[in-house]
Amino acid sequence: MLLQNSLQKTSFLICLSCLVSLSTIVPINSHHGVLLAQNPITTKVRFKLPNRGTPGGTIGGATRSTSKTLTAIVPQKKIGLTINKSPLLFVYIPKNEANQGKLVISDEENKTLYERFLPVQKTEGILMIKVPEKLNLSEGKPYKWEFFLLNENGEQIGKEKTFGWVEKVSLNSNLEKINQPNLDRWETVNILAEEGIWQDTLEQLAFLHLADPDNTEIKQEWTELLKFVGLNNIANSEILPYVIEVQ
Repeated sequence: MLLQNSLQKTSFLICLSCLVSLSTIVPINSHHGVLLAQNPITTKVRFKLPNRGTPGGTIGGATRSTSKTLTAIVPQKKIGLTINKSPLLFVYIPKNEANQGKLVISDEENKTLYERFLPVQKTEGILMIKVPEKLNLSEGKPYKWEFFLLNENGEQIGKEKTFGWVEKVSLNSNLEKINQPNLDRWETVNILAEEGIWQDTLEQLAFLHLADPDNTEIKQEWTELLKFVGLNNIANSEILPYVIEVQ
């Protein structure tokens, strides 16, 4: 029996290693689409929450409180909209003793479409995970994403689980403006925010902040955006300077 348990544990760890090897940690300075904060800020970000609620009124993220727990960075009871086929997901990871994280993406019927083990840091910070293009998000369909912290045996650690919803939408006339070649970078953020495109507003602000970390105005816009959706307790947390790209 001891030998059997040992073999099972070894098989699991080998499988886990294979899955993690399919993830790539990409530093922001080499990530495609990074925005350099070269233009002065002229307007404040005015994010408008979309009317699109989550299926069944479920509350993503974590209960808004003063504690710092594993948290999906999403608006409460709202879907995180995107115009990208491969958006970034944002999750706050507290100080932990986990060996791995796990990302699960499913459809509205709770059918698992994607599952991958990911490397996680043991110190607190906001992690960015890129949804793989092969998932091919359909416009107008909500997708639930869940993130777990796991121990060395692949078991969930306590209640360390969080989730959010993401949905790809089509470009309207206002969003079409972001394709203009000479558009001010900060104006791009504001157009996304005005249209309630949560995932991409976060992405642009995060990249702007990481490209110019000493810019207090950009930092303030980031923290105020998180506070706007009730994430006061993690609004000042560090954004980790890399994106995890999964296959």
